[in-house]
Amino acid sequence: MAYKCQKDWFELTFTNKPGIKHCNTCNQEVFLCLEEAELNERIIEGVCVAYFIEPDRSIRFKLAREKTNANMRDPDFKPQMMMGLPSKKKASNTVDLETFNPKKED
Repeated sequence: MAYKCQKDWFELTFTNKPGIKHCNTCNQEVFLCLEEAELNERIIEGVCVAYFIEPDRSIRFKLAREKTNANMRDPDFKPQMMMGLPSKKKASNTVDLETFNPKKED
């Protein structure tokens, strides 16, 4: 990192954009990177980032809740979901347990 900020992600100001907060100290947007590939992209862009190296379960939960709340505030957010009646046809990668008969080999 060219500069290591002493601020904490959870201290930054919320925005209407999921994964982006505002730092009042440097007056910059800070982009949350959850994956290393995303971190590398943001580094190339030259923007401020927050990256949790090994977040524990409580941190992951907080981040998921923040993202959900930010999505709810974003007027352009369109939730991705699927609705319908599932097909009764079995997928090719499933096993029919009624006819499954593993052969034991000695």
